[in-house]
Amino acid sequence: MRFEFISGLRGIAILGVLYHHLFYRFTPPGYGKISLGGFDFLPLSFLSNGWLGVNLFFALSGFVLAYPYFSGRRSMDTVSDAKQFYRRRCKRLFPLYFFSVVVCMIWISPFVNSEHPWKDLFLMSTFTYVFTIEMFGPSYNWILWSLAIEVWFSAVFPFLLLGIRKWGMLKNALGVFLVALLVRVWGNSEAFSYMGNPYINPVKDSFIGRLDDFMVGILCAWLGVRNGARFISSRNAMAYLGLSVILFWIVAMLWDYVLLEQLTLAWRPYLSLIVNASIFLAIISLYRMENPMRKYIFESRILTWPGAMSYSLYIWHGVTIAWIIQGQWTFERVSIYLFLIAALSTLSYRYIEFGSVKTWRTLFFPSDRDGKEK
Repeated sequence: MRFEFISGLRGIAILGVLYHHLFYRFTPPGYGKISLGGFDFLPLSFLSNGWLGVNLFFALSGFVLAYPYFSGRRSMDTVSDAKQFYRRRCKRLFPLYFFSVVVCMIWISPFVNSEHPWKDLFLMSTFTYVFTIEMFGPSYNWILWSLAIEVWFSAVFPFLLLGIRKWGMLKNALGVFLVALLVRVWGNSEAFSYMGNPYINPVKDSFIGRLDDFMVGILCAWLGVRNGARFISSRNAMAYLGLSVILFWIVAMLWDYVLLEQLTLAWRPYLSLIVNASIFLAIISLYRMENPMRKYIFESRILTWPGAMSYSLYIWHGVTIAWIIQGQWTFERVSIYLFLIAALSTLSYRYIEFGSVKTWRTLFFPSDRDGKEK
């Protein structure tokens, strides 16, 4: 079964990330501030927090991977089942990843100029760079940290299913949320803020620290299959979707307050809990929704097309900014960038991600083909 609204949510996630990396300097934290009686109200804070699309990507991965197993379309009963799962994930993730790494090692940050080239090659080939301090955001393509996190989510996924089967969903979910929160609290220390990046660091945003993002999607899939989301009916789904948007708006403002030093850094580990609550409500409410809004907005081509190509768009957007923009945000450079990233991603999606698919129409009109694990 394929859920078009999932592609729509992916579209929102990738457009948010693209906006953040391309236009963030124009809408920084505090943009559009309104002072009311000594209180700074930030109604446009969502414009400075498009990076939260990464959290949404992680949750959607959990949903899409888990749903076939909870619905009975696939099984994880034997070692052979696990091998088939890993084979599918490698086939889905590795071709574009390794192609991009080779390109970036040649053109973006030449491999031969590295102080430890063979160490870099080993780390990049095994996705273990996210367990290091110096290469968490690799110089070859800094956004690949999240791709490595996705790979490690896939690596532990069969074990999560085994734990759910043995101890139940709620115990496993609570355990994951608790461990992830403790890791983020530990990683929130200034000692780990080596990158000068207020948003991520190699401990707070390790695959264990972000595992609750992935578990949110798994929980949504489990509830959907078991009809455990009955508290959201088709009639009140719109209200819960609105609550999801409000929660996202609140967490975006809180992140801005942290970055503006109106709240302490101690808030950071806990803000992910609000993000996850927002994502949980968004997925479940859209899953249950029968309102035409789902079809005309969340399943519209304007969102599902970039959502379908989100992997290629994500892989190429960062290095293309460095190559084309070069710190000069002129209309001409931005226009060239947008054209190039669209062309590169389309070709990458067609010939690297799904090179075995015979026709373009099958890819760009995904309702014409059977759903695939993504």
